[in-house]
Amino acid sequence: MPPQTSADQHYLFEGSELEDLLENRLSSVFGLVEKIALAELQSTPLEVLQKNLLLQLTIKPLVLHTDPVQVSYHATTITDPNVKDYGIYGGPVVQDAEQLRVVIAFSGDAQLWHAHPLGTRNSMALRGTVDAAQSTLTLTFDEVSGTERRIFERRRHRMQESIQLYLNMQAEELAKYERNLVAVVHHDLTQRSQSI
Repeated sequence: MPPQTSADQHYLFEGSELEDLLENRLSSVFGLVEKIALAELQSTPLEVLQKNLLLQLTIKPLVLHTDPVQVSYHATTITDPNVKDYGIYGGPVVQDAEQLRVVIAFSGDAQLWHAHPLGTRNSMALRGTVDAAQSTLTLTFDEVSGTERRIFERRRHRMQESIQLYLNMQAEELAKYERNLVAVVHHDLTQRSQSI
């Protein structure tokens, strides 16, 4: 497998605010309840209808499965903007490098990789490649050849800790959303059933 380039990676948690996504879901409950056919509403217990709506609207939080992770090293090259070639072209120098690639399995709703938690802004430092079909997150770290492995590992652990912080904040918002969702679904279903 060839080394990944920065073009293969994307900023994590870049996109809309998670709160907006959750508010839109809560706002959709009324419309979904109104779409339930009258015959179904009359013949199905409210608990079953509520369970079906909750299954449809619940968002599973992202969880990293870090035991085990796939770790591999690959030869690559990097452009070092700090080292200039003052020859004819005077541009940055391309150097031999090594890349650490870490593949971490995850569970949960992959769209959450594109939503930032309340009170945060998109983090330009958190980059990775999300494969929603395989439920994997790939992190890559490039260093010039000869860099000690402990430096790679330090960068890897810092990145994983930062990602986990974002996931913890998302999980708090999702727990609050789920409590609100249960209340809204119950309220709207009760109102509709009492109106027939």
